[in-house]
Amino acid sequence: MNKKQILKKPVKKVYFMFPCYAIGGGELLIIRIIEHLLKYTDIKVGIIDFSDGTLYRTCKKFFPENDIEYIEYRQSSWNLEDDAVIFTSADHLGCIKPHTGENVRISIILWENGIAWKTLFEKRKIPAVSKLINQNDAMCFMDYGCYTSGCRQLNQVFEKNYLPIFFQKPVYQHFDKKTPDNEINMIWLGRLSEAKEQSIYNIVENFYNYKTQKKESISHYRKRNAGTYN
Repeated sequence: MNKKQILKKPVKKVYFMFPCYAIGGGELLIIRIIEHLLKYTDIKVGIIDFSDGTLYRTCKKFFPENDIEYIEYRQSSWNLEDDAVIFTSADHLGCIKPHTGENVRISIILWENGIAWKTLFEKRKIPAVSKLINQNDAMCFMDYGCYTSGCRQLNQVFEKNYLPIFFQKPVYQHFDKKTPDNEINMIWLGRLSEAKEQSIYNIVENFYNYKTQKKESISHYRKRNAGTYN
């Protein structure tokens, strides 16, 4: 069986390798992908994480025990099934351990605009790694910004493979609020964290420099927490 035939073999299992203790949008996205795979496909799911990591603990709590295989990331080697995919983020690409299993492929998600590739790999090896990723169609992207950043940093033209975002239709109540003609209101819906700082600074700076006689206000809203900055 040649390489192209191997790559065309259907995926039987996906191992999500995200060893971390953080709780954020990325971890929530992975959990929603796992939920979708278990509910609507025949693809089996595995998790490679610390035994007290975010994905490990969360999935143990919300999914039936037999639905997911759990592998401790700190083991010296991993016992993986054949025809599987290790799905991980670009910054974890160099953390994959020796493993068993035939035709185990690697697929990475680029969800940051900047990755320290020179830290992950020796500078002289980056062209070969980026070419290998491209040839095997092994990278997907969060959005167009991540796509252009990845192409620029690795000097490659990748396929525009974007990761679908799975979410349930939210249940909410809507209250009409009419904004007075002499006001401009803006709201930031989401959490405040280090990764969001530059975006928020940019919004505030542009809002501050906008020339108008109207009253301006920026609000931050999240569940159980709200604040207003004037």
